Amino acid sequence: MRIILVLRKVALLFLIVLFNLDANAVDLDHIYRQALAKDSVILGAEHALRSASQKDAQGRSMLLPNIAFKGGAQRSGDELRNSGTTYKVQLKQPLFDLSNWETFHQSQTLVRQGEISFSLAKQDLILRVCQAYFDILLAQDNLIAIAKLKTAISEQLKLAQRSYDVGSSMITDVKEAKVLFDRASADVIEATLEQEMARSRMEEIIGEAPKELAELRKDATPDAPEPRNLDKWISTAQLQNYNILLKQVTLKIAESQILIERTGKYPTLNLIMDRGHYYQNNSVGPQFITMQNYNFFSSSIGVEFNIPIFDGYRTGSKVLEAVAIADRTTAEVETVRRRVTSDVRQHYSKVLNGLARIEAYRTGVDSSESALSYNKKSYEVGMRVNTDVLTAQHRLSLAQRDLSKATYDVLMSGLRLKASAGTLDDRDIGEINALLRVYSSR
Repeated sequence: MRIILVLRKVALLFLIVLFNLDANAVDLDHIYRQALAKDSVILGAEHALRSASQKDAQGRSMLLPNIAFKGGAQRSGDELRNSGTTYKVQLKQPLFDLSNWETFHQSQTLVRQGEISFSLAKQDLILRVCQAYFDILLAQDNLIAIAKLKTAISEQLKLAQRSYDVGSSMITDVKEAKVLFDRASADVIEATLEQEMARSRMEEIIGEAPKELAELRKDATPDAPEPRNLDKWISTAQLQNYNILLKQVTLKIAESQILIERTGKYPTLNLIMDRGHYYQNNSVGPQFITMQNYNFFSSSIGVEFNIPIFDGYRTGSKVLEAVAIADRTTAEVETVRRRVTSDVRQHYSKVLNGLARIEAYRTGVDSSESALSYNKKSYEVGMRVNTDVLTAQHRLSLAQRDLSKATYDVLMSGLRLKASAGTLDDRDIGEINALLRVYSSR
């Protein structure tokens, strides 16, 4: 009966500690919001988006008037001296310049490229946060299972030592139990290290050591892919996947660069207007007697026409270079399309197979719970020893760990499936959050 009382005390202590952890635990939504505010990768993507948003204004400026103020002063001569000042305000308005128009169109595409890149970075953040979150929970589950195994082996070692002391067993039984105990101790150290590494990976994302995390409910079951049609997932991915969209935009930029380079052979026409003032003072002799002053304003308006004739074959070479880049990008678009199709098939299959594995592991947990209950009752009537109970507890912990891992894997596969289809967003964080046992206290 002593072992049963000890187990009950341990279970009570575990529930008290677990309750305190849950009271202070943070959930996935809380961690995600921390990552949005502190993750260096997403912050860099935000800055890149701000930078890209300026491309439109820069391209538009090529079509707008350019106004400049020019001025100067001069003084010269020994016997004959003159000094003067000039200033001029000039307006230059492009009337016909295809290069400017194509640059403007390209600038709008560059803005779109920045927006897609940011959306891709945000999807990547969701995947990184969820993976890091589940890695910590899995490491905790693994550590608990190994710690319970170590406890069971410790009891076996004590039993073998007592049996050897009274002469009912051989020293080899003690040594074998000691080897198993030492191995379990090393496994606990390794599992503890894995847990710390998992927490460190989370710290890299949120910028601080993570608090205790809310765990998945025991009855948490991921949803099956919706729709349950692989072809529809592939079709959606071909239209919405951000990697495909990004590569398509890159191709559009490369094609527009061809047009920009070709405009190097086209004439340009600009309207030029200016308004200026000119003043000059002339003097002569040692006394610098004033001879004549000039002081007048001038205005002009006209057009400037430029026809390229020969530039050393530069324009032709730049066009060929741009065409080659566009051809290469076209091939890359197809490569990304094929890879995305393969990813969708893979993640879709993993979700379906994973759901089947969850059901199998759930059955294994039920069997392990029944075995533990049987061993406890058998121990009470003297049919089992305490090590049998501890071993049954360890097997239950392993079954629960395997069930949790299968659930984490399915959840991640589902997220990656949505990312491949281009539909992953903040709402998916909320859906997973609903599967957690507790929510963070805010």
